[in-house]
Amino acid sequence: MIIWKGKEELETRDNFPCRAFRWVLGVSKYGIELIHQHQHKDRLTWNYSHTLRYGITFTSEYMGFGSTHMYYDGTHCFLNLGWIVLQWVNQNCKKCMSD
Repeated sequence: MIIWKGKEELETRDNFPCRAFRWVLGVSKYGIELIHQHQHKDRLTWNYSHTLRYGITFTSEYMGFGSTHMYYDGTHCFLNLGWIVLQWVNQNCKKCMSD
């Protein structure tokens, strides 16, 4: 469930498929996340970007303790605290870039 929507920022670059961007704060039974969304020119629905998200997730699986880093269309940094996972974006993360 989205509990806050940020201001829409219109796409200013030529020949890009998106119409606008915004940040949203979402809450679910799995946690709370600040997520970047995009809206395509040919659709009026908003879509989540998996590359820009910050959150606290509650998992049913024990994740251990420590950090995890991966690169998939951008950096993804995680801090595992048992059944709680913190996620953030650090575009200069050398550990994520080494994957």
